[in-house]
Amino acid sequence: MLFGISCSSKPVTSEGIQKAKDLSAEGMKIVENWEGRGENLKKAEQLFQEALSLNKQCARAHTGLGKVALRKGYISGRKFEPKAMETALKYAEKAISLDYQEQKAHTLRGWVLTLQGNYRDAFKEVEIIEKLDSSFCEHIGLRAQIFEVQGKIDESIEEFTKELSCQKDDISRIASAYDHLGNLYYRKKDYDNAARCYKKLIEIKPQSAWAYGNYSRLLIAKGDLDEAETMVKKAISIMDYGLAHVYLSRIYFMRGEIQLSHGHLDKAENEFLLAAAEYPEDKNAYLKLTYIHMRKGSCDKAVKVAKKVLNIDPQNGYAKKAIEHCKNKVKGYM
Repeated sequence: MLFGISCSSKPVTSEGIQKAKDLSAEGMKIVENWEGRGENLKKAEQLFQEALSLNKQCARAHTGLGKVALRKGYISGRKFEPKAMETALKYAEKAISLDYQEQKAHTLRGWVLTLQGNYRDAFKEVEIIEKLDSSFCEHIGLRAQIFEVQGKIDESIEEFTKELSCQKDDISRIASAYDHLGNLYYRKKDYDNAARCYKKLIEIKPQSAWAYGNYSRLLIAKGDLDEAETMVKKAISIMDYGLAHVYLSRIYFMRGEIQLSHGHLDKAENEFLLAAAEYPEDKNAYLKLTYIHMRKGSCDKAVKVAKKVLNIDPQNGYAKKAIEHCKNKVKGYM
């Protein structure tokens, strides 16, 4: 038994071995195309467990469970729960011990080592994968991701571009390469190339919420707020996820600042209220609302919103001064 997976004690048959491979392939397709839905991970996990019940020596099933474990521990960006990384690493190593030729297990191990900051051993996995079979391009993608985590943006762009040339039929890998390239160009503030990559990603995966969300983030940086709103609302219509609401909040906030710069207090207030509703954990919209209420002489509203600021940032000087000002200005204010 490994990590709570119970395997059948029945003799392994040739039919069982093939069925385990088929189930693992089905599960791997789900987990590698994962877009953030928990039910999909659960389905993939069930398929891998069923494969192991037929053949506990199925390396691909162990690799798949490692991928599931890692995705379950996803936090944001490149942050994963430490226990999830440890579990994923153990599954990858188990798969390699069963079948050293299992490239996806080496890739998984290399990626976890990268996340843990062990770049030297991660690059060793790149070398192993390339020696096993370079035609699958697994080594290129892993090397590109290591460079990306290291902050070597140009080197990473070069490798992901190579991967696009190498990949022919794996739509999931091609889409992933465009996604990474879009993010890398965005980090370089090369918005034209970033837009090209995100548009290509949307073309390949029109039902990817992340594709529309990332493109929206780029449009926000360019100041194209109307198109950014269209893209992020499309993302939310596909899958309602937190980061998309952060982007939408940013759009409303920027519109509020534009209205405020023109002295349109009421219109600005409406935009900042929308921004706060989309992302209540951000103090900035509340700070702007505090300022607007102070400008309007609405101390009750100003204090109420300033307290929301202090709930997020207890030491915020502006919110404290606003509350103190209202206490001094309004006789008997509590």
